[in-house]
Amino acid sequence: MYYVFMQMLSSGPAWLSIILLITVSLLPDVIKKVLCRAMCPTATERAQGGGQTCGPSARACSGFPGRGSPTTLLGQKRQFEAQTLG
Repeated sequence: MYYVFMQMLSSGPAWLSIILLITVSLLPDVIKKVLCRAMCPTATERAQGGGQTCGPSARACSGFPGRGSPTTLLGQKRQFEAQTLG
């Protein structure tokens, strides 16, 4: 029974099964994270220039949040400062 695991690692199917097990176990988490970001971005992502807001449910969002260019974000910052300062 000694070195059984070491002998097993010398075979191709063992490595394939290890890689497949890791991939299959992490896949649901990755898919959930991607879909949540696409369907309903966080407040930080919206503030970075996405311009997309979520409705009462996650289904209300349509599409991926966009990323504003630096000049667009600078313009938005100036508008915000002008509104808050009066």
